[in-house]
Amino acid sequence: MTPPTDILETASRLEIESKLVEAGWVIQDKRTINRIERRQSSLTVVVRDMDTSTGCLDYAASDQGKA
Repeated sequence: MTPPTDILETASRLEIESKLVEAGWVIQDKRTINRIERRQSSLTVVVRDMDTSTGCLDYAASDQGKA
């Protein structure tokens, strides 16, 4: 059985990501961040589970290459 917290986490992520896409953001996984097509490089991008020097972020946003 899946723990309730996992179900809530998944539901929350789906809702957040749906709203981000609706607002015009491109969502990427951290493993594919460097595979953005050249024509998408000017778009606003949100990266899931981004590693930083202080820990992991649920989402990291970048607009035209600037965090």
